[in-house]
Amino acid sequence: MKKLTTLLFVLVFASSMAFAQSNDADVDQDGDNQDATVTQMQNQNSATVDQMTDNAGPQEATVYQDGFSNVATISQSQTGGGNNDPKSVAKIEQLGNNNWAKQSESAGSYNSNQHAYSRQDGNRNWSSQTAVSGYNIDMDVLQVGNNNDAKQTANGAYNSADITSLGNGNYAEQSVTNSSYATIYQDGSSNYAFQDLNDGSYTSPSVNADIEQLGNNNWASQTQTGEGLTATTKQFSSGNWADIDQSGYNSTATVTQN
Repeated sequence: MKKLTTLLFVLVFASSMAFAQSNDADVDQDGDNQDATVTQMQNQNSATVDQMTDNAGPQEATVYQDGFSNVATISQSQTGGGNNDPKSVAKIEQLGNNNWAKQSESAGSYNSNQHAYSRQDGNRNWSSQTAVSGYNIDMDVLQVGNNNDAKQTANGAYNSADITSLGNGNYAEQSVTNSSYATIYQDGSSNYAFQDLNDGSYTSPSVNADIEQLGNNNWASQTQTGEGLTATTKQFSSGNWADIDQSGYNSTATVTQN
């Protein structure tokens, strides 16, 4: 009986340790040619990467987390503006449920090639990506699972934003400005997607938006302001609703529902 009690205690202790283990990683880089990689394989982990440079070299940060209830944050910033190409790349990949990912990019008004990528495989995950300045900005979110939430905002110029949600009950929201391209793809039912594009004052404006939803009870809304605009919404199956609002000239709106 004593041996059995001891064995049960060991099993309970080992099980509680397995579920309670968590790691914290905090990386701060300031200078030239920054490169940071964080890998965490337990549950309830936290990773924070902050990178700042004064147009002195490229920035690259990667966070990989395998487990549930993890938090990952990447912040990349560049000061000044010299019409150069320092190139910042931020990547977060999370495998599991109830994970949280946030990435932010900030560059000088003439600095180009800012990239933010987020990948989440599981249920009830949240992803947010923001670029406040710069140009040639590329943001991409991929979520596989149910009831996930994604949001992207790009306030620079010549932006590209893409959200792909594979699963049911997903929600996506995007807001991009100044000669931008945005697309949302959702495969599942009860989805909601929203995109807001504002061309700005560039001499050769180009704004494009595309939403495609496969499933029931979907709702898509696209709002565009400017010139040379194009919005395409595709919804398949019953119970779908689409709303496109365009202001300017040379605009095209297409909605296909089956």
